[in-house]
Amino acid sequence: MREIKFRAWVGTHKLMFQVREMIIPDGLNEAGMQEIAATDNYSIVRPLHYIQPILMQYTGLKDKNGKEIYEGDIINFNIQDYRGLDHFYKSEVYYWGSCFSCDTGESCLINLDTIIAEDDEIEIIGNIYENPELLK
Repeated sequence: MREIKFRAWVGTHKLMFQVREMIIPDGLNEAGMQEIAATDNYSIVRPLHYIQPILMQYTGLKDKNGKEIYEGDIINFNIQDYRGLDHFYKSEVYYWGSCFSCDTGESCLINLDTIIAEDDEIEIIGNIYENPELLK
């Protein structure tokens, strides 16, 4: 069974952190939105109070360096076609439908589990919040 955990991005503070706990208060704020507060293991974000972080879920998978893969990560990977030819891709990790996927840029989403099974050289090169230029 996959471990359920999250990391969060707070764009206003340019801060990425592992989420220790999430606090979802009853009701909506003055703007009519549900607020979420998240804290890390060191409580450095607790003073920010309700910060509306962007949450990214852990996929349960790791790259070739043992680094945990989360939604929003940008990965390099290789897929062989039916002729045995290698195709190299760079893509963001998405949660789509009921699974974590990557876009090959050819109007095709590939299940991340399939990529891991076929390419043991998959590597995280950044994420869409701290390194958006990697997808250009």
